[in-house]
Amino acid sequence: EIQKYVSGQFQIAILSFFY
Repeated sequence: EIQKYVSGQFQIAILSFFY
């Protein structure tokens, strides 16, 4: 459960970095 949340946050961070 926690890992899923971290994974989602990581994807958001990457998207924010690219955009």
